[in-house]
Amino acid sequence: MAQNKVGKIKNLRTIKALRSEPIKIDLGKTFTGSLRAWLKKKPNDETFRSFEIIDNRYLFLSRDKTSDYYYDNILKNGVQGKWIFDVEHTKDNEVGTKPKTILTGTILFEDDVTGTNGFEVEVLPYEGLFNVEGGNALSIYLTDQILELGDSNT
Repeated sequence: MAQNKVGKIKNLRTIKALRSEPIKIDLGKTFTGSLRAWLKKKPNDETFRSFEIIDNRYLFLSRDKTSDYYYDNILKNGVQGKWIFDVEHTKDNEVGTKPKTILTGTILFEDDVTGTNGFEVEVLPYEGLFNVEGGNALSIYLTDQILELGDSNT
């Protein structure tokens, strides 16, 4: 009676990453043969983002691949949230055979404040205000709060 052994697949626990920042994952050793790795939100999604494989040891996602995808200024595919990935390996002498999954993992993309899409809020021209004691005060209104910039008694 033949027995098929199912090997244990290594799993990386959740990697926290910033949106719009490149990611490089070290596999711990250099593999012979070929590697490929995809990143998806759900296993059955039709769209994916592929890792660049460097020296058959590192998985790399560029800044473009960790950013939201827009078309005509409309968000088509956001990166924020949890994504799953796997790494498939094919040995040199096994070309034409089904690749073997050697690693699975999860990446949680969180907001990067500076590198994400957005626009700068315009600051309205300031108003010269007079305080109770008769001096001038410059004020800028920010969401119902007043930031005092200076006070003079001229």
